[in-house]
Amino acid sequence: MRYHKIITLKDGRTCTLRNGTAEDGQALLDIFNLTHAQTDYLLTYPEEHSYTAEDEAELLRRKTDSADEIELLVELDGKVIGSAGIGCVARKEKTRHRAELGISVDKAHWGLGIGRALTEGCIECARTAGYGEQKRPRPVQERGLCGVRQEPKGLPLPPDRLAGAGAHAAGAGMAKRYVRGTRTAFPFGGRKNEIEICLHYPA
Repeated sequence: MRYHKIITLKDGRTCTLRNGTAEDGQALLDIFNLTHAQTDYLLTYPEEHSYTAEDEAELLRRKTDSADEIELLVELDGKVIGSAGIGCVARKEKTRHRAELGISVDKAHWGLGIGRALTEGCIECARTAGYGEQKRPRPVQERGLCGVRQEPKGLPLPPDRLAGAGAHAAGAGMAKRYVRGTRTAFPFGGRKNEIEICLHYPA
């Protein structure tokens, strides 16, 4: 997918929100390592992965060519200071309507509205890609799944509950205000505060 938008930050500066390309492989790796070392609210620490710039370039190449996945980058003064992306949870019939979302922003630029812009950009891309609410005869709660919690529309999830979605504390703060629709939290991974946030939109 492709995306390009100029946004104005809270301090009056403008920056570019765009899809990453293969040429951004090193920049994506650098911002990944930086942001994952700055906060405990992301799923991994930098030393827990073995990604290379070539790996990230291939990821960006694949997402650029994809019809339903994207990696967004935020550029300020020629430097990438944040990223966010959506990806299909699984290609199976019962899950292909679901997208997962991850956001990270350089801590030096928190509080400027970047996380908000990334979230809104991802939601816009998710809708363009056709992600929507699957029509099923019974809701998941009636199928006996353990540990599933349905959050009513309009009730925000607290920031610490969004940690498993790849959102840091600042990102979670804006996500809870701007995510619309039904949100279902699925505990996963067996670790405290790790959940998957599923964003469902009317088809």
